[in-house]
Amino acid sequence: MSAPNRGGPRIGSMCSGFGGLDMGVQAVLGGEVVWHAEMNPSAAQILAHHWPRDAKYR
Repeated sequence: MSAPNRGGPRIGSMCSGFGGLDMGVQAVLGGEVVWHAEMNPSAAQILAHHWPRDAKYR
């Protein structure tokens, strides 16, 4: 789901869950998600699939 930065803000996400809010914010603001922080292994696996290039923190 990683969209190229279209001049919007660089977005960081804490307690990211499965990334639904991140996708919405990215779509509205036109920015790019550059990092996620998520403790749940299942959610972190989904984030890694949709945003393979961003930094991951646990």
